[in-house]
Amino acid sequence: MSVFYFILTIIVIIMWAVAVAGVISLNEITASQAPGAFQSKNIIWKSDVKGMIAFMIFGLVWLVFWIQDKTGFIAMVSASTYYFTSSKDKEGSASVMTGVRFAYFKHAGSLAFGSLVHAIIFCLRVIIEQAADNMERATGENSCAKCVFCLL
Repeated sequence: MSVFYFILTIIVIIMWAVAVAGVISLNEITASQAPGAFQSKNIIWKSDVKGMIAFMIFGLVWLVFWIQDKTGFIAMVSASTYYFTSSKDKEGSASVMTGVRFAYFKHAGSLAFGSLVHAIIFCLRVIIEQAADNMERATGENSCAKCVFCLL
């Protein structure tokens, strides 16, 4: 099951990269005038295109977390069906399809919302860690700045 979702994740990332290329093409693209720059292009970035790409990056993070969380959920349901069908007299069986059915039909919204929360926290952590690294480089060994970013 995990190999299937790994391949699905790779396919999603490839499709996302093609979509990002389409969004980048919304900018003004001109030929480079630099000598020796064979087939080089200059991209003049628009602010709305930057916003679209930021939205697409967040969407990719959310989608990858959804696939990851759904795979974990299916594995947990399979393990629990094995546990609850086992007894001291007989060994139970794990039902992967029960997990798939639960993930797609009964708990799809809960998994999507949980993945949204997961993605928001991940993005906030990335932003705060990047700000902390930039602040540390700017202030050096300032203990107060380290304390503030440690609390964040």
